[in-house]
Amino acid sequence: ELVRAYGNISSEELEFKVRVGAYRNPENFNYNKLETIGEISQKKYSDEITRFTMGIFNTLEDADQLLKKALDKGYSDAFVTAFYKGKRFLLNALATLKK
Repeated sequence: ELVRAYGNISSEELEFKVRVGAYRNPENFNYNKLETIGEISQKKYSDEITRFTMGIFNTLEDADQLLKKALDKGYSDAFVTAFYKGKRFLLNALATLKK
């Protein structure tokens, strides 16, 4: 629904990534099946959880295409997350941002 409504909207300070995993112990994350669809990045946040993401996209629609591939590979908890001015947001929170 969000992709249909906002899929092609872009902004200079907005980017989308596909989150494929989040672990306190990052060594437990198995990303072998994902290596065939793209590069995987990892970042440890202040909550001590390492999040694994794929891609950097200008539109939600582009990120959604990679999300579908990750879901097809069996990563059922994967989802698209947004970064606005470098800060991470869940998609439903983007509507609350003011310009």
